[in-house]
Amino acid sequence: MTTLFEVDRTCAVCGQESRQLALTSTSSFGAPDLDLRPAPLARYSLGQEVEACPYCGYCAQDISRVTVRARRAVSSAAHKADLERESFPELTRHFLCEARTLSASRRPVDAGWAALKGAWAADDEENDEAARHCRELAAGNFLRARRNRRTFVKEIGGEEALLADLRRRAGDFEGAAAVAQEGISRGAEGLLRDILVLQIRLAGERDSGCHGLDEVEPEA
Repeated sequence: MTTLFEVDRTCAVCGQESRQLALTSTSSFGAPDLDLRPAPLARYSLGQEVEACPYCGYCAQDISRVTVRARRAVSSAAHKADLERESFPELTRHFLCEARTLSASRRPVDAGWAALKGAWAADDEENDEAARHCRELAAGNFLRARRNRRTFVKEIGGEEALLADLRRRAGDFEGAAAVAQEGISRGAEGLLRDILVLQIRLAGERDSGCHGLDEVEPEA
């Protein structure tokens, strides 16, 4: 069951008040997608995972809080361009703006997840261009996190499994296969190894579609 409530937020950037719809609780039944998007009902609450100020365009999980770097990012031309990118779904734009402020705040892991959620929102609208852009941005942030030795999936092979899916869904089949093989070489075991094997097979088939964890078959 998913429960929501309305809350009045004062934007930490512009000081204007707006009413936002917040998520109290939700649940998930079934297998997630390979990129870890949860099964219903949780997947239907995506719109409540980011707040957007209707006055200045600041987007965050809670717009009543802001860092100095995020405040600067909101006033940038790049943030405005993301917010006004009319060919992208509105919810995708909100997640892109959140990803930009998180990246500016030196939080690449959180920025990566925000960008990935933007891809999910684009998937729902069947907007392939927006979904591809968001997945490439998510991958870039996650790779930056790795360079800074910040973990975004704890299990051995988990980061490679997610990166492989991002690459494959964005149409980079060679990159997807290479990063999946990297995860296997690092010693991924059990389910994660099976996921990586599946990613290599899907990349070889040039399959950029959405696949779920329930499609993973254990190696004989």
